[in-house]
Amino acid sequence: MNAKPWAVVPLQTGSAAQLLADGMARYERLGPDDSPTLRWYRSVAPAIVLGRGQGGVVLESGPDPVTTRFTGGGAVWMTPDMLCLDVLIPNGHPWFTDRLTDVFDLVGQRWAQALRQMGVDDVVVYDGPTTARRRGTDRERLLAAICYATRGRGEVLWRERKLVGLAQRRRRHGLMVQCGMLRRWEPEPLLRYLGADATAPDILNAAVGLDEVVGGDGPGMVEPGRRPGLPQHPFAQPGPVGPGRPARDLDLLDRHRPPEQDVVGPPHRPHPAPAQRLHDGVAARDQPTVGARSHDAGKYGRVG
Repeated sequence: MNAKPWAVVPLQTGSAAQLLADGMARYERLGPDDSPTLRWYRSVAPAIVLGRGQGGVVLESGPDPVTTRFTGGGAVWMTPDMLCLDVLIPNGHPWFTDRLTDVFDLVGQRWAQALRQMGVDDVVVYDGPTTARRRGTDRERLLAAICYATRGRGEVLWRERKLVGLAQRRRRHGLMVQCGMLRRWEPEPLLRYLGADATAPDILNAAVGLDEVVGGDGPGMVEPGRRPGLPQHPFAQPGPVGPGRPARDLDLLDRHRPPEQDVVGPPHRPHPAPAQRLHDGVAARDQPTVGARSHDAGKYGRVG
């Protein structure tokens, strides 16, 4: 059983495609003797990030880059206002269990604990079945195409609105849970790319950003490791670390804001043409159609 302490990668910045590719490279290198790792990152510019199973999604043309992550779920409008975290777990760690939902529950519980320590009340960890309906009505398929418009196991809700979203990739050597916490919930750009109504109340009310939750104090609270603010290692709190195992005090709550090191790529770069936007590592079958205009439910494709 791998009982190594957690490693923490300080906040990284870069383009969405570069940050996601770096996370996947770390995951692919994960070995049974490696430490479980928390990797914080934030995009320097807006981008559309599609889930791995959204190869059939059709998007309107636009200036923003489009990329595909290597975990499932719906599309995300990834901006500098979204704080992202990869939780990397090697096979043999107590969090790597036979049940796919166990790690979602554990990660969600740690996020909720950290948010409560920040003074964010009324947060709960969703423990029901996914609300995404990939083969439902036109409206249900649209909601399923948007990450923050539906709920999944372990995700953190504030007053019935999603605050922290989760997605998982699992293979024999380890698993990765990708997390995203919003500072603001502004789905209008993503809805426009999907050719959907940008004022739909059911989508606007489906999620919430930290600014709204804490009354506009979000900017100083979303820097991991900064006090007061989100702990750099929110998973080092008292509580079970796995089925039947006692808690371990990892003592990784740094008291200083981590420097923005390991910066991935240049901070600013011209947007490529639509046909060149996707990361080279994404297979052609997983790439979305960009520039086609379609308003039927089929364009939202398969969400996995």
